[in-house]
Amino acid sequence: MLCARPAKPLLPLDIKEAIDTALAYDLASRAQVSALDIDPILPRRLTDRVSGKHQSRPSISVWKGDITTIRDCTAIVDAANSQMLGCFIPGHKCIDNAIHASAGPGLREACYALMEEQGYLEAEGQAKVTPGYNLNSADVSRISTGIFGFPSAEACSIAVRTVLEWFSHHRDSTITDVVFDVFSESDLNLYRHCLSELSYDDGKSPGVVFPAGEQHIVKLYDSPSFKKYGFRCLYDVFGFQSWPSEQARWSYFMNHLIIVRDWPQQELYSNLWRTISTRFAGDAGDDRYFVRTSNADGLFIRHGFPVSRVSTPQGHYAQLQCIRKYRENAVFDAAPYIAAAEPHLDPITQHLPADFAVPVCPYCSSDLVLCVRGGSYFNDHPFRQKEREYREFCERALESSVSKVVILEIGVGMSTPSVLRWHNEDLVEESEGRIELVRVGRDAAGFCPFDLMEQGYGVGIQGDIRDILAAIMGCPFDQDSCKRMYS
Repeated sequence: MLCARPAKPLLPLDIKEAIDTALAYDLASRAQVSALDIDPILPRRLTDRVSGKHQSRPSISVWKGDITTIRDCTAIVDAANSQMLGCFIPGHKCIDNAIHASAGPGLREACYALMEEQGYLEAEGQAKVTPGYNLNSADVSRISTGIFGFPSAEACSIAVRTVLEWFSHHRDSTITDVVFDVFSESDLNLYRHCLSELSYDDGKSPGVVFPAGEQHIVKLYDSPSFKKYGFRCLYDVFGFQSWPSEQARWSYFMNHLIIVRDWPQQELYSNLWRTISTRFAGDAGDDRYFVRTSNADGLFIRHGFPVSRVSTPQGHYAQLQCIRKYRENAVFDAAPYIAAAEPHLDPITQHLPADFAVPVCPYCSSDLVLCVRGGSYFNDHPFRQKEREYREFCERALESSVSKVVILEIGVGMSTPSVLRWHNEDLVEESEGRIELVRVGRDAAGFCPFDLMEQGYGVGIQGDIRDILAAIMGCPFDQDSCKRMYS
């Protein structure tokens, strides 16, 4: 609502104070980084090394992340439009929206006052400076950028060159550090490469080689046979019924399962298991933790977590089931079906031949589907026992008056909140402080209700999961990331 609301009429003071309080809570819950802890690619260069009063270049670095979470900086720069009033489209993922959402309505009011006094739109390349309000930075410099969708590589070159040229003519500047904040991995590589080449021109080795790109598993929704269905991600298959043939449906299932089967090991899961297994080592160690996940990919088990300590109430891609589910045991290991179909998949179209004999339920000859909760057909029988064991674990935790129990909720968004989020919140409230909630993730996945935080029952930490877990668990993931977090 604040995003779409104009600057006039001004908000009543009590409402503004309530918004400021909420934004202060929000900022405190987000993982933050100090600008002083971001390692520079180009170090500061002084022209008078004795007095240190003049410089030909400040320290220059690049960082990928939320610009509103950078601390220890005088100002951040906003890519604005000529109206200088911020973005008015709710949910639009632009830097203008991110800055205004974190700063609060005071920023738009200040921008409106400046533009009303000026009386005309801001020329491209010109800037306005306002206070930062609820931001970490004291000020916000807003540049009228003009064209949208400017080529990234050219923009990178212009930005770096402009900064260096400005400092070459302002050697008495008190600005000692410049951080280029980027949104995407590709932009991060662009700026790193550009700045590293400048470092090499200084007579220094670049030190780090940055790849032009990374290898990714081919996405099904970009393949010739499946792109036409409009799939944007693997999740889109659930509820889709417009298959032209059973061979087409089975082709998708097989490719889907092969991707999940061949998904590479993930450092986050490996380090999480290493930390848990070390912390809870001993004969009774397994009784002190339990994993309950809405993911059906089996990655916890593949990374070492015992099957006995993992509950997957939403199902498991490693199994197929009869769509009729009239028999509880009509659930089958998917591996033999994958092995039978994989040699027949066309490497280009990823499609099975038209005469491929599609498997059916051996009991009733009905269709087989993924054993994942995608509708009323889901057969949850194979997962009930682990759910019972999880409930018993929670009951023991509630009955205990000695041990402190923590729910570490990682990356649980609002797709299916009734599976994990609401259940976890109910457990915490029921325990009256014996169980505490630590909620980690981006946006809603890192948000903890205010009432739980005020009672000291929970905390939400918004940001990159990998970096947050590094800080929480004693830096098993990345020492540099941990050093930057909460320093």
